[in-house]
Amino acid sequence: FAAWQHPKQFKGVDLTKDFAKFHEDYLPFGYRGVFFVTLKK
Repeated sequence: FAAWQHPKQFKGVDLTKDFAKFHEDYLPFGYRGVFFVTLKK
């Protein structure tokens, strides 16, 4: 959520990639579906 509130400070953060990696490393089920939606102004 910090990346959405402060995009300049977290411009190198890829939410989708990081969350998929979290699933791969720590959860017993795969990463599928829509978890984040970003509204661009």
